[in-house]
Amino acid sequence: DSGALGVRFAVETDTGTEAAFAPVTLLRDTAEGVWVSGLDDKVQVIVVGQDFVTHGSAIKVTLREDQL
Repeated sequence: DSGALGVRFAVETDTGTEAAFAPVTLLRDTAEGVWVSGLDDKVQVIVVGQDFVTHGSAIKVTLREDQL
């Protein structure tokens, strides 16, 4: 809402899985994707439905194989 560039990702908590937000810095933009900094080495980024959750929202993670 504040205009900060970032990603939403899944995080495990004591009560289940929740959506979290992390601000990122855009390093490079290519036709295949983007490079960013500001995330842990391994995160489960929300790529479908990220506009429908906010930080702390309970979510159910569904994994799918890489489509590239």
